[in-house]
Amino acid sequence: KPCFVLHCEGDRVSLLEEGRRKDGSFDPRGSFGPLKGNNHAILEGTPAFDEFITEIANFVAEHG
Repeated sequence: KPCFVLHCEGDRVSLLEEGRRKDGSFDPRGSFGPLKGNNHAILEGTPAFDEFITEIANFVAEHG
């Protein structure tokens, strides 16, 4: 199964480019999804959380 990396655009702990590099490092079929937000952790009640849930559901529906 392919790897899917989700990463907040404004993450200051691990920069966006770090996440972007990881999408293919586990599996060449990997994909990357940027999320709106500045947090390193995806917190409930933030736009990134809702995006995260939607993106995971779509990924599982496609690859599950």
